Amino acid sequence: MIASPPPFTQSHFKETAASLPLVAKYSFQDYRHTLEDSVRDILAADLALPLSYKWTDVRLALGYASALLGLGVTGYAHMTGFATTKVLVTYTVLVYILLSVVTSVILMVYESKYLAEGALADGTQVTLATSISNDAEWKVEVVVTTAKGRKAVVRQAKGFGEYFSESGKLVGDKVYGDVCAWMQEAQTQLNK
Repeated sequence: MIASPPPFTQSHFKETAASLPLVAKYSFQDYRHTLEDSVRDILAADLALPLSYKWTDVRLALGYASALLGLGVTGYAHMTGFATTKVLVTYTVLVYILLSVVTSVILMVYESKYLAEGALADGTQVTLATSISNDAEWKVEVVVTTAKGRKAVVRQAKGFGEYFSESGKLVGDKVYGDVCAWMQEAQTQLNK
């Protein structure tokens, strides 16, 4: 069951939205990143959705593993001499490239689509995916799947101008209202 959100005036997000800096006009990536960070904040703080960071953790582990592998073999080659470790260095470079490719694939295939995902205590899975259309619309898809397999899908597309003022300030109550409305609509679909 998705938690009922508090009113915007009592939300944790109210202070966050007020402290965000202005976004440069016509910088769609800045608009997108600001909106996505705001949605994550609302989900975690106000809707009490424990977010999953498994793909970020996997990517960090792969990055650290490749860096440590490179440093370790470089240190070993420096101490024993390059001539004796040529084969080891060659294999290490190949493994480093493989780890980098896997990290890039995770970033391009999975993380570029999904904004947030999490699971509630009752086993309900919540996934939010976003994209930007060619006409600068921010498209959001919310998928809520219960532990019993029932699924609710909410799709929304709006222009960035609806979430930012003319000066580039995030309109916090509008973002908060839409995120809460998406979750409530998904809950309504599940209750049918």
